Amino acid sequence: MESKQGSQTTTVARADIVVMPWPTVSTTPRYAVIEAIRSEGGRERFAIAYLSERALRTVIATACIVSTGFLSREEALQACAAPVALAG
Repeated sequence: MESKQGSQTTTVARADIVVMPWPTVSTTPRYAVIEAIRSEGGRERFAIAYLSERALRTVIATACIVSTGFLSREEALQACAAPVALAG
């Protein structure tokens, strides 16, 4: 796209918009299971509420996120007690 301003011609570049495959922000909280490694040894899992998975993954290291998308805190807490790693 070009525009004329006096005797100058200005060219404006056009950029394509890339849609990222992240879920949109929701008004209903979802819950994730997070695993923390203690400095004195051992691991601990806990549930955390979030409204945007993108924001969650920005704040929490991906390696610490065990699973996401639980609709209730109770579901997430049950997953915290699971002895095997969950698919994220």
